[in-house]
Amino acid sequence: MKQFGLFRTSGEIMKNLLGALNPPERITVSQLAERDLYIKNPLGRGRYSFAQTEYAREILDCVSSLDVTSIALVGPAQIGKTEMMLASVAWFVLVDPAHAQIVEKAYHAGKEFTGERLDPFFDANPELSKRLAKGRSSNTTFTKVFNHGMRLTIGWPSKNHLSGKQRRFMGLPDYDRWEGSIGGEGDGYEQARKRLTVFYRRGKIFVESSPGKMPDWSTFNSTPPDSPHVAPDFPGILAIYNAGTRCLWYWQCVNEECKNWFSPNYKMYCYPAEGDPGKRAQDVRLRCPHCDIDYVEDGSNGRPGKHELNQKGRWVPDGMWLDTEGELRGEMKNPGRDVSFWLKGPAAAFQPWSEQVKKLLTAQDIYERTGNWEPLQTTMQTDQAEAFIPPTNGSKRDSHELMERAIQGLKKGVVPVGVRYLITTIDTQKNRWVVQVHGIGVDGRIWIVDRYTVWDSGIIGDDAKPVSVSPGTRLEDWRQLEPVIEKEYPLEGGGGTMRAKIVTVDGYGEAGVTQHAYAWYRQLQRSRKDLIGRIYITKGEPKVGATLCELRYPNSQRQDRKANARGEIPVIFVGSTQARDNTSALLDRDVDGPGYVNLPGWAKSWWFDELTAEEKRGKLWVPIRKRNEAWDLLCYTTALNAGPLVQADLIDWEHPPAWADVWERNSNVTIKAIDTAKPSVEISYEKNNSIEDWARNLYSE
Repeated sequence: MKQFGLFRTSGEIMKNLLGALNPPERITVSQLAERDLYIKNPLGRGRYSFAQTEYAREILDCVSSLDVTSIALVGPAQIGKTEMMLASVAWFVLVDPAHAQIVEKAYHAGKEFTGERLDPFFDANPELSKRLAKGRSSNTTFTKVFNHGMRLTIGWPSKNHLSGKQRRFMGLPDYDRWEGSIGGEGDGYEQARKRLTVFYRRGKIFVESSPGKMPDWSTFNSTPPDSPHVAPDFPGILAIYNAGTRCLWYWQCVNEECKNWFSPNYKMYCYPAEGDPGKRAQDVRLRCPHCDIDYVEDGSNGRPGKHELNQKGRWVPDGMWLDTEGELRGEMKNPGRDVSFWLKGPAAAFQPWSEQVKKLLTAQDIYERTGNWEPLQTTMQTDQAEAFIPPTNGSKRDSHELMERAIQGLKKGVVPVGVRYLITTIDTQKNRWVVQVHGIGVDGRIWIVDRYTVWDSGIIGDDAKPVSVSPGTRLEDWRQLEPVIEKEYPLEGGGGTMRAKIVTVDGYGEAGVTQHAYAWYRQLQRSRKDLIGRIYITKGEPKVGATLCELRYPNSQRQDRKANARGEIPVIFVGSTQARDNTSALLDRDVDGPGYVNLPGWAKSWWFDELTAEEKRGKLWVPIRKRNEAWDLLCYTTALNAGPLVQADLIDWEHPPAWADVWERNSNVTIKAIDTAKPSVEISYEKNNSIEDWARNLYSE
């Protein structure tokens, strides 16, 4: 017998086509779930029930509503999010057939979803299984084809899975674990939403996740939102939530003198102040914020427990509230076809309060002992569904306070008395190099000698204006750094000039920068050997625990000094976190002494803003402003000063090396003839006085 594709006879084709023409049954997703669906779990097969997850009912009914396009759910683990996604799929299969797609966070996650959740769900529901079309290709790991023509595909975030195909239902679980940009075409949610366009009111996208993405701290608005319904300005699921109706889940207090509604969150947990985390967590209560009565999870104190509170809970959109009679009042602030829900930890049906609090207290203890806030971040995001803002460790500085410490009288571009050698650090940007010159003195004292930007490429454009440098696209532009390396700075008092002991340039970042940095260095090795030994390429190592400063030869099989002799490229790797920790400690010092940073009075306010552009949160430094060059270049300098090329902590300042000696004996200082005319101030000095002492006397008046 001839087989027609997925069907054996033309009669089967007609039967299935006629079935597909039947109007959909008028039933919501929650009604279908309660009436027909079963869930398979480790304990066996049981009916789909809202007894513990009443909050899921309204969310699911949005999937079958013609008034809704997007459903966003922010929630912790163990609230039944996967079951909601499965029930949504079942409604399309059994009630209103249409092509659907579930996009898991990765290939392996899609495979696990089918094997561990989707296939067992079909096994538990014969009505679903018998709708599968015949044939081996109709029931695979990533594709389910049904006899009425519907196709369900399981994918992962990629351009192929999110473009070119029209779908009436898109399910996006665990969204905040996706990459930020999919296939270079932007946000995955927006790409998935475009698949619904042709279906207008009937198209649905259901995205769910616990918070997991972090904001750009340089632009983050730390001001608390005006409404508790508004999430902090984070990307990912919280941004999608904020664009919707912003519904929070509310419980009603049973105290007759209160009867107010509140949205439960972890801040309402109460537990003993002392003891081990596990023991303290066993006695957890949740306190009504209006009347201060306590609830226990199982309701053993005569008041309803978590499950009873959930059964009578209500979703409330932003701008509205519930009165004591349960009537919804007010006006929705952000109505529309995008609905969003935020359920927090205490309401999670299958996660006990005691476990949540134990994780929270344990993570807090780890942070207090070690400064590691990663366990705290994990439990706040996955167990409490909260936006996590790392603690600052008290490292945040005020730029105005540092400006008040600045030393007036220092001159830009002049080496101050006390400086023994110069370290120049250069930051590579897309269209410029930012140069900062630092003077180092006895016991590691630091001065900022100069700061400027290299913009001009030496090329004149068609508009007769100079063309800016482009380190990532034009190798020849790197020649503009050679005057920076050669530059000599006048000594305070005019007795001579000093050149930098070390000049480093960031050789990583924009596309093409590393390639051109290496090529330029090879050119110097051939044609400017006089600069080799003073100029180095640098790379930051952001990983916590990275070595502070290390010289490597990344393009060589050898890592010893013979590699340099063969013309390989030395690169200085700087442990960014440790460098920032060390530099922060130096800036904390507000009186002269070892490591004191003499802040320049000539610097403008923007320079001090750059110097305070980051703050430490736990173990990591995070940006709070976009421009951080002053801070970044100072951090590189302190690392270089401690690193193998300088080893400042090993210098015997009574018998220093020639490059760190007093000016008149310093190998990097060019002494000019001293004017024998009588100076404007009276100077007395002995024959053995150095040029450095002479200048100090000159400027002491």
